[in-house]
Amino acid sequence: MEEKKPIEIDFFKIKPEISLKSQLANVDSALILEESKHNASENLTTKLLKQMEFYLGDSNLRNDKFLLNLLRQNEKGFIDLTIFLNFNKVKKILAEKPTLDEKLKALQQAIQSSTLIKLHKDKSKVRRRIAFNAYSHSNDKRMVYVENFPEKTTHEVLAQIFSKIGEVLLVSIPKYAETHAPKGFAFIEFKVK
Repeated sequence: MEEKKPIEIDFFKIKPEISLKSQLANVDSALILEESKHNASENLTTKLLKQMEFYLGDSNLRNDKFLLNLLRQNEKGFIDLTIFLNFNKVKKILAEKPTLDEKLKALQQAIQSSTLIKLHKDKSKVRRRIAFNAYSHSNDKRMVYVENFPEKTTHEVLAQIFSKIGEVLLVSIPKYAETHAPKGFAFIEFKVK
């Protein structure tokens, strides 16, 4: 029986002579911290828009049974906006807004400029502009497995590092159910045109 060799994948962007490994070897941690500060200064509307488009984007919906179930409960795929107010990242972004009404208005304002999602005419619900098809576009060829990074590394930091190679759609850092501690590896999904 012939032994199969493992598949080796090199990711290239624009310049094929620059590999993922060489790109990551040259990452300046001071630059990443500076970029983190810049991202922290993004306005509230931009942060909310990015987060909402992530939640209802293909990469997330492929793995998010809760949101996928909510999309399928409504004939036209609408989800009540108040659901998103319970999500930790949205809570964090909207922490400065004291009332429910202010939080909803901020979400509505962010969604109005989206090309991926849209509000219901009564502005109380949101849905994708194009229906989600769970079986289209396999992400296996766009996914990278990463390990041996510091335990306190965040999704945002990994996204910043890997965005040097290409547009990052998803960063998944699996955690243990009991302790919520990271398992020590992550998956990075790239957008490939």
